[in-house]
Amino acid sequence: MAATADDRVRAQIIEYAASTPDPPPYGPAGIHTRGCGRCRRTSWRQRDLWVCANCGHVEDA
Repeated sequence: MAATADDRVRAQIIEYAASTPDPPPYGPAGIHTRGCGRCRRTSWRQRDLWVCANCGHVEDA
């Protein structure tokens, strides 16, 4: 995380970090992403599924 003495910038960094989901554990195939079919945000591939990090929508891979 960037170090800053500016309280406004620090609040923006904290808000961004808190609202950004963690990726799934890194596996032998790496991390795969694509756009969610429902909300167009980031979906992570987890085994045989795509799981949206934003709305939770699940699709078969």
